[in-house]
Amino acid sequence: MVLLPMTSSVEDQNDFASFNVYPNPATDIINVEMEGLEGNLIQKINMIDAQGKVTLSQTMNPNNTQIDVSGLNTGLYILEYMNGENRYYKKVMLNK
Repeated sequence: MVLLPMTSSVEDQNDFASFNVYPNPATDIINVEMEGLEGNLIQKINMIDAQGKVTLSQTMNPNNTQIDVSGLNTGLYILEYMNGENRYYKKVMLNK
């Protein structure tokens, strides 16, 4: 049996240094900036609510994108960034 290391939080899983999300907390728009991406991979963002449901999904612009979160409820979300098979996470708070 192989044991894999466990992480204590979503932030621990984010080893992609050039992955920025702002403002946080947000109200209507979230800016997502990524640097050093591999251009030929599909890049996608998911917003996941506290129940684990994907509430928003969008394909990314390689360098910068804005996400309209005005239709989402107030609360804590996990922003999941996918670049090919790699996944990175950030906590995002929405205040309405």
